[in-house]
Amino acid sequence: MLSSSVKKRFLFPVILFLFILFFNFFPGPIRGFFHFVFAPFESLLWSVGSVEKKNNPFESENLMLKAEIAKLQDAKKENETLRIALALSKTSDFTFIVASILGKDAGSDTLVIRMPEQGIAKIGMPVITSDKVLAGKVSEVSDSFAKVLLISHPESSFDAKIPETNAVGLVRGQGRYRLLLDLVQKDEKLSLGNTVVTSSLGGTFPENLLVGTIKEIKDLPTQPFAQAFLEPFGNLQAEEFLLVITEF
Repeated sequence: MLSSSVKKRFLFPVILFLFILFFNFFPGPIRGFFHFVFAPFESLLWSVGSVEKKNNPFESENLMLKAEIAKLQDAKKENETLRIALALSKTSDFTFIVASILGKDAGSDTLVIRMPEQGIAKIGMPVITSDKVLAGKVSEVSDSFAKVLLISHPESSFDAKIPETNAVGLVRGQGRYRLLLDLVQKDEKLSLGNTVVTSSLGGTFPENLLVGTIKEIKDLPTQPFAQAFLEPFGNLQAEEFLLVITEF
């Protein structure tokens, strides 16, 4: 509740305003006397209102400045991505273009990207981050927009390997950013923390794109192959731009 001092502070201007409004109904001489006495208070009330009106432009300018800052921050992120992409193009044996992310759907393990030009994206093209982390592949194309099927999608599967041991297997999407390494030979040793990268077998993706690390091993005696759950590299939720590989 408001304190008595605060109530008095707000109550006084209200009473004063009502009183000034009321004495306007008095005869001319009496009204003139009251105007003379309360003229300073009337000026004060009008000046307060004038200050409030003057503050409105400042509020608008403040909002415009915030919008401009947000725009500059987006431009800074885009420039940083382009800088990293340029450095990557000098060391990679594949070509790519930069696309901006328009929408993400964690529930369906898909996202929508916007290409810089129409007709560039083709179904099946690999999509990666600027850190060479595999994100997925183009599944649909419409004008300058494309839908990306993430590697964690239940319909996604591709050949992969463990560089430390040369073990090979198949990575299957489990939905909601979960990955399973399957079809690993029983005699291959799997260890927690092993890095999993793409294999060129099958021709779906370029060699040695980052996929994830082993976080849980499933080596059941009744199963003919070993399995392991993976912790995906990177954080797609934080990404704003992706690279679409056009040739490899």
